[in-house]
Amino acid sequence: MAKEPSSAEREAAAAAAAMIAGGRERWSKALAHAEASFGVRPAEALVATEIRRWCALFMPEEHRALLRRKREAALCVMQALADWEPVLTGHVLSGAATADTAVTVAVRTDDEKGVELSLLSLGVGFDVLDASGEGRRSSVSLLSECRGENVVITVSPSYPLGKTAEPDAWQHPLEARARIDAAALERLLQEAGSED
Repeated sequence: MAKEPSSAEREAAAAAAAMIAGGRERWSKALAHAEASFGVRPAEALVATEIRRWCALFMPEEHRALLRRKREAALCVMQALADWEPVLTGHVLSGAATADTAVTVAVRTDDEKGVELSLLSLGVGFDVLDASGEGRRSSVSLLSECRGENVVITVSPSYPLGKTAEPDAWQHPLEARARIDAAALERLLQEAGSED
């Protein structure tokens, strides 16, 4: 069972969330500022919860629309790469995305060149953001664009670390998963749309 955060950590997380969601500050800078102000570095999961809470309080309609746009872009990319069985991960999935958050799609394969060739054959442009490791530890991150949204496609032999958690008060149960496939994303878009 996870340890309950201290009041200082909760305050630091709320402050960081306000800087990220309200002030469009980068995560690293907001976390460092919160740590300097409160003497504790808040856990990223707690900051993500506070971002969802902040958005639900101060910009609920705008945030729902933002998540829908980013998730529709993710679905478009995932459907284009369907043969590779991509999954959506990160803050766009969890509901803690802000305007500057890139969509993160992960593909589990050791054939990174095959994914790149698939993108090229579809006429999808991309830049290599990062390439590291060799063999079973290799990964490459590709930056592309879909429907006006930046999309990072991470290709590696394993999915990024992460685990399914209990959803918080501002999350749909699918948003609390570490990753979802295109079918689950379609369901999330449909169910989130019916809440409006």
